[in-house]
Amino acid sequence: MSITLKNEFPLLYSFCLYIPLRSVQTFRIQASNELYYYGGRAVANLRQHNSETTMFSNIVTQTEESKLENRNGIALSGDAIRIEASDFLLAGADATSNTLTYVVWSIPRCPGLHRRVLQELDLLGDNFDDAALRQLLSLKLSFKTRCGCMVLCLVNYRE
Repeated sequence: MSITLKNEFPLLYSFCLYIPLRSVQTFRIQASNELYYYGGRAVANLRQHNSETTMFSNIVTQTEESKLENRNGIALSGDAIRIEASDFLLAGADATSNTLTYVVWSIPRCPGLHRRVLQELDLLGDNFDDAALRQLLSLKLSFKTRCGCMVLCLVNYRE
């Protein structure tokens, strides 16, 4: 399954196709197989442990309920979900964590904003959930203004 490598690293994948060295071809095949394997494990873990709601868990849940359909009107196959999981392993986690790190890093750079966010967080107390966090105006605006067009971080953001 080289689809993930082809999707995420098209130039590297194309380059590897033309190098007649056994080690390069072995890498291309093994890397694809490993990604496919771990994509399957990620989906299995998600189904077994029914973890928190994420963009990927929503895809799996909706597909299992036959609500998510591709262009042909056919529900996504287990194989397609596995490939998407492999893509998330490569691209999703790093890009999202980098975006979130940037937002967290940038808030203290604006003392007034930082003070307001801390005051809002103090008002929450110790027991709060995601819904309560979404109500914090300064934090919400921080994400919207800091991320701008960066869809990666805002994919799971709900108002």
